[in-house]
Amino acid sequence: MEKRAEIVCALFLLLLGVGFSIRAWNIPEPMLMQSVNTPPGFFPLLTGILFSVLSLIYLLSSILSSQADAPEESETFASRLKRMKPAFFILIILLAYIILLDVFGWLLCTFAMAFGVLVIAERATTHDRKIMKNLLLALVITVAMYLTFATFLGVMLPTPGLWGLENLIFGM
Repeated sequence: MEKRAEIVCALFLLLLGVGFSIRAWNIPEPMLMQSVNTPPGFFPLLTGILFSVLSLIYLLSSILSSQADAPEESETFASRLKRMKPAFFILIILLAYIILLDVFGWLLCTFAMAFGVLVIAERATTHDRKIMKNLLLALVITVAMYLTFATFLGVMLPTPGLWGLENLIFGM
């Protein structure tokens, strides 16, 4: 049963990496950067490919591993599942980010993703619930990423299909 769960997890990670790579491949090239040799989607594409390759290695090792590598008897499947719950929720957040990026735009999705990951990480490590700290840190992360990619590097970030928040705030 645990081997099957590892294989399903590895397949999910592989699909996530492939989806990320496809999204990175479709990043449009801004008009001002057409003379640049490195397109704006190069590093996200490289990251997606690396993630996919590592997921494929994990999948192959899960398939080829023997039952002799069973976990310690003191650790039950339920305790392992409870320990992996934060990582599972972060993967769900990343998948939702990929799916909802075109609908809500980069600004709102990045802020929500950063906030969600911060809340999950904080609860998994300290069990604190400092919402204002996480909101402020998510805002700082979003603004820093916007300044880095849109302003300094000139990367066109996805604009929303339905919401006009980015147009109102940043005049995109």
